[in-house]
Amino acid sequence: MKNILLLLSVFTTALLFSAPASADDADNKDAGKIFVKGYKKHLNGNLKAAERMYSEALIKNATSEVFFKRGCVRFESNKLTEALSDFENAIALNPSYADAYNYRGLVHFERGDTMNALNDHNKALELNPQYADAYYQRAYVKTQLGKYEEAISDYNKAIEINPEHGYAYLNRSYTYFLNKKYQKAMHDIAAAVSIMPENPYVYKIKAMTEIAMGNYHHACKSISDAIDLGYTDAYGDDLEKLAKKNCR
Repeated sequence: MKNILLLLSVFTTALLFSAPASADDADNKDAGKIFVKGYKKHLNGNLKAAERMYSEALIKNATSEVFFKRGCVRFESNKLTEALSDFENAIALNPSYADAYNYRGLVHFERGDTMNALNDHNKALELNPQYADAYYQRAYVKTQLGKYEEAISDYNKAIEINPEHGYAYLNRSYTYFLNKKYQKAMHDIAAAVSIMPENPYVYKIKAMTEIAMGNYHHACKSISDAIDLGYTDAYGDDLEKLAKKNCR
């Protein structure tokens, strides 16, 4: 679920601080340099260092973009309360910040607040009707609520906007699986495999669908593929249990 997208290039990020409007030019320029360093740490997966640098940048120049980026780091670090605060600060500074609404929706969902999650994804789409990831995230919430047809409609829109959205295909396949539309699920799984051939979770959904269709031989191969790609390390041993039950 926490497939956070880093939305700005380092070049674009630097531009946010290249022409400060306040009198404290030195602080703003320093904030920009610190922010870019934090962004690079974020890209490299060093979340602790990125959070520290974003915090330093906020002391010198509190902008909506820096609050948003620190919120992303905190969300990835499972610091949900702190992430929520950062996204709310970003929205307070920029009420038209579609990304901040979308990611605040992610936090609400992880905290079990599905209604506020839907409200935030709706707001993100109101602000940006071509926001593929907001359709994707809203679809994910709707799937968890059992609103399969509405979820599929949102996944369709996400894929229409971004035909290379592998996770939209993957999660639409799972929604089809839950709705017992196995052929459609397999069609989407094939698309997900073509886009994300080394994602072990794709092969789990493939195996589950093949078992539901009675194709145990193919399912066991899919389970083996998922495990070989590191499924157990990433997600746990439930797939190995599935193999023991269905593979001989």
